Amino acid sequence: MPSAPPEPALAELTQQLEAVIAILGYDGTRGFVRQWSDFRSTTNRHVVRQAFDAIRVHSVFGFSSGRPKASKFAPILYLAVAADESAAAAVHRLVWSQGVVPILLVATPAGLQIRRSLYTGRCAPGHCPMGSFDGRREPSA
Repeated sequence: MPSAPPEPALAELTQQLEAVIAILGYDGTRGFVRQWSDFRSTTNRHVVRQAFDAIRVHSVFGFSSGRPKASKFAPILYLAVAADESAAAAVHRLVWSQGVVPILLVATPAGLQIRRSLYTGRCAPGHCPMGSFDGRREPSA
């Protein structure tokens, strides 16, 4: 399991990830889940529970459909926080081992990493400095 960063660093990274969630427009949408206790779907329950309990993701985004009492859910994105590159790679390995979600966003002190979580190769994740989300700068290549 990935190691948790020290509390002040975790709080700052979580706040930065929350800003990304707001920019993406996920907050308050039907397919956005912040914690296991909020998950109400009848499908993929084991996947989402493992994401929160074992992988320790911050949140999950997916497509919801179906009737209110029998809704279906297909997770497509995990959002996580990691203290460093090593911790981000550990989260990636766990998500890859689960074999369900194709995209992983990880907030690290160096910025936001965009990872293809089902890819086993050794390619570097996409990286965006956190400052590039404030609307004043373009993301660096």
